[in-house]
Amino acid sequence: MNVSEIAKNANASALVLAHLSTDLKNQALKEMADALEQNCDAILSANKKDLEFAESEGIAKALIARLALNEEKVRGMAKGIRSVVSLEDPVGKVKSVMEMDQDMVVEQVTCPIGVIGAIFESRPDAVPQISSLCLKSGNAVILKGGREAQNSNKVIVNLLVEALSKVPGVPKSAVQMIETRAEVADMLE
Repeated sequence: MNVSEIAKNANASALVLAHLSTDLKNQALKEMADALEQNCDAILSANKKDLEFAESEGIAKALIARLALNEEKVRGMAKGIRSVVSLEDPVGKVKSVMEMDQDMVVEQVTCPIGVIGAIFESRPDAVPQISSLCLKSGNAVILKGGREAQNSNKVIVNLLVEALSKVPGVPKSAVQMIETRAEVADMLE
């Protein structure tokens, strides 16, 4: 799929997400957390490939440390998603009300941005963090992680998308990923 199609799908998803109930969003978040826990071995296997690549490329030890996952970190990712479930839904909150004239009241109400583009480095744990916060706030997300975390990121994104598809009414293209710098340039156009 090219970046234009990814962007169109994200935009269409954002329109749906903006109107999802809190219950549906929370159900999707719970499915996402479960998917990570149930597929820990697949995540760790992909992460092992990333670690081998990073070491062969001579990537700094600090970046490798951020890249490395273990069972505890995967459980932590799931726990982080579940903590987002407990957050208040930020969509539709009245922030201020001002009476401009008789029978004319202006309200400031929170609403989703639409599509978020998130670029981050070698932290596969950022994928579920960003994705869960975007979903809860009614936004679609296009993720771009560092090339050294590409295998881990792909597996995690695929698991999250599969989890979203289990919840009727939640678009699975709410979470998508691009992989190259050229795709970032395309997205920015």
